[in-house]
Amino acid sequence: MRTRMLSLVAVALLGGCTSEFVFTDSVNSSSLGVAPRAEFGDELSTPYVLGARFTTYIEDRDRDTNFTGWTVRVTDPRVLGLREEEPRWVDEHTLALDLEAVGAGTTDLLLLDPSGVVQGSASAEVRVPTRAQLFASAIAALEDEDFRGETPHPQLLAGGTASFVVQYLADDLRLQGSTQLEVSTTPAIDAVVQHSRAADNRDILEVTAGEPGLEALELWVGGVQLQRVEVDVVGPEKVAAIDLIHRRGESSAEAEGDWLVVAQAYDDLRVPVYGVGFGWDL
Repeated sequence: MRTRMLSLVAVALLGGCTSEFVFTDSVNSSSLGVAPRAEFGDELSTPYVLGARFTTYIEDRDRDTNFTGWTVRVTDPRVLGLREEEPRWVDEHTLALDLEAVGAGTTDLLLLDPSGVVQGSASAEVRVPTRAQLFASAIAALEDEDFRGETPHPQLLAGGTASFVVQYLADDLRLQGSTQLEVSTTPAIDAVVQHSRAADNRDILEVTAGEPGLEALELWVGGVQLQRVEVDVVGPEKVAAIDLIHRRGESSAEAEGDWLVVAQAYDDLRVPVYGVGFGWDL
């Protein structure tokens, strides 16, 4: 216990001096693995959802430290478990540590030099989800905070397949990361869970609809039901309109590049109809 207290005191004393070493993770930034991570700030994507598996990166901002013999310790392994005992080298200035959110609570990550002195730290929290939200994947990809495509009661075209991003919450607090999501459905629909390749922050639910009718799916994590979602399967006569929604870069350079265009079908009440396949003529 005395050793633990001394370590925590060391963290407190280093609170204003750890900016040389940047802590980030793969939850929202898997694609940054080949880029200097310091330019993206010093921030872990906490609180994590229970069961999240991700990689934490520790980078020397000044790029003048030799990490040979350095280690990383989790102060409470009941919260974050090590998937590998030792950190691995991404490059000569960056260490990577694979972790799993194994229990609810808070903990610290400590960066220790070869003599065992704490040189940097970061705090993390894990929470148990109490509910989930579904967002239409294509709409969510537009990254418009005012139009995120939440679908508490999806309407699907019979015979179609639609993808939905799953967002976990503890009450109203948004949790970060993907987890071991399980799904059960009524007979006329089928659902498959996939994990995003772009970041460790996305569970994607692919739902395929059969004949028209009112169906349902249930989302489960750790044997606990988070959400029951009713799914209204409709025929093609329900499609009354199609909108093209686009996103383009804000800067002039971005605006001259690629645009993301999403086709969205609606019924006559302007309720979205998902799972509609579109043919594109460019």
